[in-house]
Amino acid sequence: FGFPLALSDFSHHWCKVNKESSGSVLETRHHVDCCAEGDPRLALQQWNMHSCTRTRTCFLLLVIIVTTTTCERLMAPSGSLLQPVPTDRSRAGDRNDFLSLRHSATRCTIYVSTNGSDAASGTQSAPLRSPESAVLLRRAMAPQCPMATITLMGSSVFYLTAPPITLDHVNDSRTVWQSEDGATLSGGYRLPPACWTPVKQLTGAWSCVIPPGILQEGWGPRSITINGRRAQEARFPDEDPADPYGTQATQWLVISSSHYVGNATFIIGVKRSVVPSWAVDSLWEGARIHIFPTRSWINIVQVSIAPAPPPHLEQGDPGLAYFRVQCPSPSQCTDTSNSATIGPGNRFYITGAPEALTHGEWVYNRTSRQVTVFSSSSPPQNVVVPRNTSVLRISSPPSSAGTCSMGPIVNGRSPGSALATLPPIPIANCSAACCEQLGCLAIHRDTVHCYLLDRRYEGNFINDSKGGIVADAMRAPVSHASGPHSVTLRGIRFADTDFSYNGYQEGFSLEPTDQGMPRDAAVEVSNVTNVTISACAFTELSGGGVHISNSSSYVTVDGCIFSNLGQTGVTLSGDALTQPTHCVIAQNNITRVGVILASAAGIVASTTSYTTIANNSIQWSSRWGIHVRSQGDAISIGNLVEGNTMSMLAMSTRDMGGLSFIGEGHTGTIVRNNCVRDVIGMDTDWTGQFLRPFYNWGIYLDNWSSNFTVTGNVVRSNVLGGVFVHGGSNNTITNNVLYNSSNASMPLSGSTQWPQGSFGVVFGWMRDSSLVKNNVVTRNIVVGPPQTPLGPVAICLAIQPNFTLFSDGLVVDRNLYYQSGVRLEATPHLTPLGTWASWTSRGYDAHSTLDTDPRFVDPTHGDFRLQQESPALDLGFVPLENPYC
Repeated sequence: FGFPLALSDFSHHWCKVNKESSGSVLETRHHVDCCAEGDPRLALQQWNMHSCTRTRTCFLLLVIIVTTTTCERLMAPSGSLLQPVPTDRSRAGDRNDFLSLRHSATRCTIYVSTNGSDAASGTQSAPLRSPESAVLLRRAMAPQCPMATITLMGSSVFYLTAPPITLDHVNDSRTVWQSEDGATLSGGYRLPPACWTPVKQLTGAWSCVIPPGILQEGWGPRSITINGRRAQEARFPDEDPADPYGTQATQWLVISSSHYVGNATFIIGVKRSVVPSWAVDSLWEGARIHIFPTRSWINIVQVSIAPAPPPHLEQGDPGLAYFRVQCPSPSQCTDTSNSATIGPGNRFYITGAPEALTHGEWVYNRTSRQVTVFSSSSPPQNVVVPRNTSVLRISSPPSSAGTCSMGPIVNGRSPGSALATLPPIPIANCSAACCEQLGCLAIHRDTVHCYLLDRRYEGNFINDSKGGIVADAMRAPVSHASGPHSVTLRGIRFADTDFSYNGYQEGFSLEPTDQGMPRDAAVEVSNVTNVTISACAFTELSGGGVHISNSSSYVTVDGCIFSNLGQTGVTLSGDALTQPTHCVIAQNNITRVGVILASAAGIVASTTSYTTIANNSIQWSSRWGIHVRSQGDAISIGNLVEGNTMSMLAMSTRDMGGLSFIGEGHTGTIVRNNCVRDVIGMDTDWTGQFLRPFYNWGIYLDNWSSNFTVTGNVVRSNVLGGVFVHGGSNNTITNNVLYNSSNASMPLSGSTQWPQGSFGVVFGWMRDSSLVKNNVVTRNIVVGPPQTPLGPVAICLAIQPNFTLFSDGLVVDRNLYYQSGVRLEATPHLTPLGTWASWTSRGYDAHSTLDTDPRFVDPTHGDFRLQQESPALDLGFVPLENPYC
């Protein structure tokens, strides 16, 4: 370009300049500054980064206004920490011309080493010792150095003295935290090797007293790590380390009887023959159970347990041992709870009892502050106790509340409802000036919030934003985030965090007081904008990886590893006023999540708008692969979920989709080119029989989810169906491959709610049938397993088999249905109207193909490319962009 560029640190991006870039699947926008802040000579308005195309080529498009041809380099004072950065970043031997986005301006670089000293200057030759000191030095230098890099040297572990480190919008903007060799930020305290003493009563057990002041007052660790791996707290029955989701019955006890006695307390009976003698005779101190309550949507931890007499309403069964169990939240755990009722057949294990201690396990005595580890003949090494649930927090305080007068309103869910005029109402997280400038829009259920028009939808609004009426589906929340700009975390491993949630799912994290969704996280991003978390590692954490909340926007999490987490990899949460927007979660590798709290996923968004979730690999999850929801007034809109690969899902829960959406709204949400396979599902029936695989879907549009485009996806090997539309409208499901999405090859273990067969797209009834209309199902390939005598069901009206509830505006055509060895045309219950002839006579699937092999290249091994002679091509099926699944 003839002049150097100075950007707010995107130095890790190499981007090819190409004027004909197209086919991008990932787009994000960031605002950047040139040279000194406020420099008028060059205004770089915005840049769009397109990446992850089919050829994995990265394109960069710049929109630039240039008022002069040069932008002078900021000069560093002699002897300071300011380091000039070379601008020549060309790659020798590369055939392509690359533009490297590096600072032409100088920046502060502060070095930190475990061998350094906090009295040092922070240079590379004289590094600091602690990250906390680096924060203080960076803030002291801010007036002379608006941009800074904090480098963690080597591959050492930095144990924080008072986690989390908090970066705020005033002092820590435009800062990069990086490690070139995989250094670790730990939120834990390493117990000194010399503190361990043998336990006389138990050979192989060692104990250590945690010094005063290490842990927060009243806080006892719920987890520890030994040699870098999260250790199992003492439990009965023992865990199989190779099976962290407990898929085998030998790892559980099962409730035979249950009686609710009030105050979140149940008296349960368990077969005496499977209960150890110490469990019946001991007067326990601190023992608890981890339990999957009725329905197995979630699990609950921290449920107290103690021996008890039989409930007063029965004589008692001599073959049962009785216990009193009490949930930690009375409002959530009752005999009428939707997902937290404790009843017969529920599976659980006992934890925290010293009598249950076996090799590799640990137990903590809160009174004596003593940790006991069952190790071996020698004391344990490298035992770390977490001090907090997070390691790093990037945040700013919320804006002050204001008041806004409003005009006429309309209930977005029921267009045409009566208009009303209300007095001024306080608006959370929005100043009076904000409301005056933006106007007030009435939304869902007649509540009032401030919203900003999204200009892409401007023509679809009934009126303007000054007190007018707005279509509920076409609104975009205002982001009030005012926090750090261009804060980057790069190449850092985060370790040793605990968890605080108890597993409840009610409330879905929309309010600060909600019990669930569980969302502990090593890195918390709150009320900020332009944050990048790249190439970081989150492993062996008892909580989750990253939590984005409180109106944060333009947050990118890319190229990170999330492995062996107690909760979710990346969580986005907020209500109608505080939901995160314009975030990018891309190209992350997420493995084994939800191993402590099962209401978890690779990625959970509750709620978000204009967010891209793309090209992530997610394997082994307790529940979902990806889960995006709307709830009440908080509507998720304009999201893109694309190119993700998900497998081995629902390892310990049931009734979900591997790729799941829930709630009204989701306008403009696109779900395309994803792979969803091996959705398992697990539960127990009232007798304690284990059900696995059980009760799940591939892609689940739950609870009136509407206005989706679902296209180009491959869904294979789940229990109930490829795509489930649960009461929604205006959904377009087109050009997908639904392969072996059937319970026919996997026994359903006693369920009678769903017909047996290989489902393609399933429609389920919900309370308000007027919302179910204008759904389109076209150009899909539905293939059932060859070993079942029943064929695929194009549309299955489950629960309420009344076709008229779903026929309003329904379009089903140009699909291909096939099952090897089965003549589907002769199947009597193939469709909602019975036979194929009855179905097509009503105009459905009039141009579709039945009993014809689609001719995939190698579907058994996940290759869903079509051969040239495939009949699906004649139906208009477009070859998949991501055909391998």
